Amino acid sequence: MPKVLRLVSYVVTRWRFSSGPAWSRGGVLRRDGCRCAYCGGEAFTIDHILPSSRGGRNTWLNTVAACAACNQRKGDRTPAEAGMRLRFEPKAPSWHAAVKR
Repeated sequence: MPKVLRLVSYVVTRWRFSSGPAWSRGGVLRRDGCRCAYCGGEAFTIDHILPSSRGGRNTWLNTVAACAACNQRKGDRTPAEAGMRLRFEPKAPSWHAAVKR
């Protein structure tokens, strides 16, 4: 075991600050309390409000938790086209909300 370590190189990186946690499927389910955004039932899937087939991305504001039946019913349509209403407006969680859970 050496008694002295020598620094060969030093890399400076910028700290990237973000206002909240990165998007994840589990994060969406936690944010929505595992409740379907359409019917309020138990949710295990994620639904894109603007379908990914139409350019919708995996973002906090474009995804909600949905039960399998509602997700299947909506398909690749928007909620308005499918005649479905969101029970709440999706929001990006803050670090405070993420740590609190």
